[in-house]
Amino acid sequence: MTRILAFSDMHLSRTYAEAICAAAAEADLVIGAGDFCRVRQDLAEAMDMLRAVEAKAATSPATPSARASSAPPPVPPCCMAARPTLPG
Repeated sequence: MTRILAFSDMHLSRTYAEAICAAAAEADLVIGAGDFCRVRQDLAEAMDMLRAVEAKAATSPATPSARASSAPPPVPPCCMAARPTLPG
């Protein structure tokens, strides 16, 4: 059975990031659905907080964050991890 942990709206909260990392220990796949920081400010810091889950994470910025700049941001290292294949 595949165990999936999905989250969003971290908004640079260290407390939330620590809870995500703790819960990720039991997950096979972690999905971060955006709003890791505020309009891409301090995105690198947010990704550092989630470093413990990078090997099994798939992430995507939220729509408002994606429109905040005309140029796409650099892809954080956790987003470049191999994506697990889900059954089905």
